[in-house]
Amino acid sequence: DQFEKAILFKSSKASFKSGVTETLDGIIKIMKEYPMAKFVIEGHTDNTGPEEFNLTLSEKRALAVRDYLVKGGVDASRLEAGGFGEQYPIDSNKTRAGRANNRRVDIKVVNEK
Repeated sequence: DQFEKAILFKSSKASFKSGVTETLDGIIKIMKEYPMAKFVIEGHTDNTGPEEFNLTLSEKRALAVRDYLVKGGVDASRLEAGGFGEQYPIDSNKTRAGRANNRRVDIKVVNEK
């Protein structure tokens, strides 16, 4: 859960907020410790803007994280990436802080061996 909230994005962008690459580097280390594990990378957005734009943006965010992990040495076959747009907020979209928390990527283990 600590990683999920740390992978945050700028509004309407698929670029990482400051500090995110350090978090992703830590995630790469963990992924390398469990070479048989597979992961799902889920992109999300706040509810600002058109729903179709947000769905595309969430996919771009998930792919940005996947690409960073692959560049860091994680095998792409272990990573599945997809976007969910504004469907699954973890915080209120009525506040600036809530919207910032919803602009995120979650990484989940789908199997562990």
